[in-house]
Amino acid sequence: MKKVLIALAVGFFTVSASYAQTNNQVNTEQQTLKRERATPEQRALRQTKMMSKSLDLTAEQEAQLQTLNLKRLNEMQGLRGKFNSTDGSQNNGFRKEAKVLRDNYETQLKSILTTEQFTKYQTQRKEMREHGSPKMRERNS
Repeated sequence: MKKVLIALAVGFFTVSASYAQTNNQVNTEQQTLKRERATPEQRALRQTKMMSKSLDLTAEQEAQLQTLNLKRLNEMQGLRGKFNSTDGSQNNGFRKEAKVLRDNYETQLKSILTTEQFTKYQTQRKEMREHGSPKMRERNS
């Protein structure tokens, strides 16, 4: 009797663990598809709302940030189109140009935000990088 109960328990845990992994993979794929389908305008709006909420922006700052985020996302989309290669031979050029865009974005962002808000933004960005994948952490180091 004990052997049967143990076998059932092991079977139950195996099935539930494999179901959880499958379900998680499906959710991740759905999230990726949602992100890919979002237009630059939608992504800029979502990013602006998140930043506005976390940094306590004024209406004027929010409007300026919306414009800046949209500009950056459109530039990045153009950059991705320019360097769209499957063999990875142009990754270095893409990274260099993306860094220039990111630096310009941060310079303009600094002029929109107060010193305290910009410091908080940098702290949040650093935390997000630390919680990212190991590959991203290695690239950002």
